Amino acid sequence: MMRIETSLKNNYGLPVLYLDGIKIQYDKNGIAEVDEKIGKTLLKHYPEFIYKEGQVPKPEVPKIETPPQENDEQINELTNKLVKKEQAIAMLKQKVVTLTSTLDDWKNSYNTLKDENDALKGNANAPKEEIEEKEEPKEEISIDPNAELRTSLESEVKADLQEMAAGLEKPRSEWGNLNKADLIEYLIENTKD
Repeated sequence: MMRIETSLKNNYGLPVLYLDGIKIQYDKNGIAEVDEKIGKTLLKHYPEFIYKEGQVPKPEVPKIETPPQENDEQINELTNKLVKKEQAIAMLKQKVVTLTSTLDDWKNSYNTLKDENDALKGNANAPKEEIEEKEEPKEEISIDPNAELRTSLESEVKADLQEMAAGLEKPRSEWGNLNKADLIEYLIENTKD
């Protein structure tokens, strides 16, 4: 008799049918006791997953190399720069959203005025008095292109605003002593580019 072992964990504790009708029952540890002749046949035909007992190769675990500690300072510095850049990007994305919204508002206003103009042209044959009655006083539309950005910044605490200002890589002397309202204006002015 010969003891064989399988490296296939899904065969542990199960009967397995091989070529030539050879049926092997593995125990819960993946070991089976077989006839010497059958064992040699299985070892010959299935060398990648059937072994003599105790000879199953251990899977190689890749070694993880730890970087030298001198790089920790550099990693922290780069991480801080990355965070500052991500904050600046987030602010700029917010500004893009605001400007896109403003552009859409202007397009809608333009289309409305164009439609009104076309309607007035259609009434060109009507008496002039009727046309003048249909005209409505025009309101001046004053849209703050930074309204959404301003609202977003107003919801932040002063410490977060100061971190954002630091991310702009401007001298601290420009923004360090500003109150929250002035700091918001400073951030809006310095992210316009």
